[in-house]
Amino acid sequence: MATVKYSTGPIINMESSTYPSHIYSTIEISVLNNSKTLPARVSFRRFKLNGVKQLIGLRKRRVGPKVSKTEVFNVSNLDSFEFEVVIRQRGSFNKVKKTVLVTAIGRDAAGQFVNRLPLKIII
Repeated sequence: MATVKYSTGPIINMESSTYPSHIYSTIEISVLNNSKTLPARVSFRRFKLNGVKQLIGLRKRRVGPKVSKTEVFNVSNLDSFEFEVVIRQRGSFNKVKKTVLVTAIGRDAAGQFVNRLPLKIII
């Protein structure tokens, strides 16, 4: 069983210290499992970063072969945050990172697309 872990890294969710409006209201993380036969186990971890890194949310999902799933997370009350997405699937690390694809986007309070968030592989 291989494990691939992605992180957004720290995301500052404020326009500025003088105008403390949150940039993102929700974060959408999508997982696409391109395997023809193998399911993937996916954990979504949400952290609050105001001071000490604190786990504030955990969701676990099974993503079947040739299936995509999207999870939506509310971040409207967080000044800074980080998401980690952990993929577990049979096979090698390199095969899993090529087969199970992950993307994250942010939306504002009106539901409008703001931007795509970076996801980096971490060890």
